Amino acid sequence: MLKKFLCLSVVGCLGLWACSGDSTSAGSTEDSMIHNVAKSDSNAILKFALWSSLDSMGIPGYFKAASEKGIYVYDPYTRDNLRCPAPALAMDDNTLFFDELETIYQEGELVDGVCGKAVSLADGQVAPLGVNLIDSMKVGTVEFWFHPGKEFYDKPARTLLGNDGARIHFFYKDGELIFQKNHHNQHFFVKNMIALDSGWNLIAGQWGDGYMSLWLNGKLVAKKEHDLGYAPAMRGIPFENLFVIGYKSKCCMEGVDQYQGMTTAGAFDQFRISNVTRYDVQAPVVVVDSLPPAADPAGENEESEDELDSLSEGQCSTGIDMSTDLDSLDNNVVHLKLVTEMVCPPDYELVIDSNAYDKFTYSLYLRDGSVVKELLPVGSVYYGCIDLTDYSDPKFNATACTGLAPGTYRLYVTYEGKRNYYAFKVQGEIDE
Repeated sequence: MLKKFLCLSVVGCLGLWACSGDSTSAGSTEDSMIHNVAKSDSNAILKFALWSSLDSMGIPGYFKAASEKGIYVYDPYTRDNLRCPAPALAMDDNTLFFDELETIYQEGELVDGVCGKAVSLADGQVAPLGVNLIDSMKVGTVEFWFHPGKEFYDKPARTLLGNDGARIHFFYKDGELIFQKNHHNQHFFVKNMIALDSGWNLIAGQWGDGYMSLWLNGKLVAKKEHDLGYAPAMRGIPFENLFVIGYKSKCCMEGVDQYQGMTTAGAFDQFRISNVTRYDVQAPVVVVDSLPPAADPAGENEESEDELDSLSEGQCSTGIDMSTDLDSLDNNVVHLKLVTEMVCPPDYELVIDSNAYDKFTYSLYLRDGSVVKELLPVGSVYYGCIDLTDYSDPKFNATACTGLAPGTYRLYVTYEGKRNYYAFKVQGEIDE
């Protein structure tokens, strides 16, 4: 039953679809695409090579041709559970599929992971998993670890992993983590504003306990009443339910207002599918969720090349770079890491100062530009969640915004006329 469900071997997978009647071999164009992304020299693989081939041929077309040529071959027996201590995932009697992600397919590189190695993908790189989820599941949980890459927030929408029909699909868009579980002509999803940790994040989606729900690092992010199980695509096309990391076509995301294909950028480790619910859906939903920092849309924190060229001797261009550090998953305290950046002629070398906290000023706005408070003097806690008591360690507590009405806010940091902001959302009652 395990092989039938997971379809782990290429021979076994193709055997399951012998009655589909699709025996057309790949043409010369497909041969070229398969060849181009199957070169042994990884340095010769162009950016987006595999992604573009998948987008042109489709996942079923590409992997059918690749399997026939012996390029896409997975050996499930090499996927040993490394048995790392918690919080790493582990195999048990309820595990249907488990992949430690200790090898790469054709793109990406191996890096240190949560347990052993992990697969790191640059923008546009793709890593197929060895599971083609062809059977229904009344109850289930899908889990994986994700570490955002440097390029992850460069685009407003990023896929994480799933199958192309979004029967199971996780992605991140405009600060929202989204879990899709589509059925034929039906779009089901849960989502919420949430900040990913800058390190490893355990992401999970589950169904079968009266809800479908989304989890981040063991915390309930979103849930809705839902009594349907997992339903695979049933068009009789090989590999149409294959799980892939880093590729998503524009298909099947209208329900969440996403109409373009997506890439990813980051590292992935430990992918597990279980035939039980792993998390207690009665846990409280995170009410206040924070977004990642972003460059100011008005361009107040950036200089064009022409502006830099116009600088004269003694003039410098300045800006603020912001990152975050999640202090503890227990109290949701986010530390804002702020540095100033300066570029001066004639050498235009970037000078970074991480000790300029006494020169920053803070203000709070709504997302629509309405002023909440023009100046937040350093030395106090504002609205229960903006902690400026220590000027060298500004903090945000995502569970303590008792003094703000529901809405999306921007905490602006200003330095010498340049601004950057930390965005967060205060929610009212959660729809279930």
